[in-house]
Amino acid sequence: MSGGVWRIIYSVLGAFFLTLAPVAAQEPLAPFAPVSPISRRIDYDRAKALLGKRLFFEPLLSKNKDLSCAACHIPEAGGAGPRSPSGGGGGQRPPVDIPSVYNVGLNAYWLWSGRAETLRQAVAAMFANPWAMAMSPHEVEGRLAAVPAYRR
Repeated sequence: MSGGVWRIIYSVLGAFFLTLAPVAAQEPLAPFAPVSPISRRIDYDRAKALLGKRLFFEPLLSKNKDLSCAACHIPEAGGAGPRSPSGGGGGQRPPVDIPSVYNVGLNAYWLWSGRAETLRQAVAAMFANPWAMAMSPHEVEGRLAAVPAYRR
């Protein structure tokens, strides 16, 4: 379907869900876990930050060695993806818009579904995903171990 058809579908669904707001407001809310306040102090390790930046731009982390995290989470686009994603790993189009990675460590949940409970789980999911990096942890470790600059 074309983008225009999807926009109409989403608009109709959005309007429908807005009509449910008064009904939903009458229902008692289920208790949620309290949101922890953001710490005023964030531990910062310069060496880890520099390594993280290098890995963020490292294409060796993708199956075909042609895709880095920055290819989809574009720094010039606020750490998010382009408006019309052209493709991830293997040229496949991601099934969802690519969210920003800025301040992602402060998120309460990760991935659009919220299925990742930690940032580590979210990153692991992207490595395993065929339209993202399409790599196993073992493959990533092997690739990085082969580069002298990544060895301790």
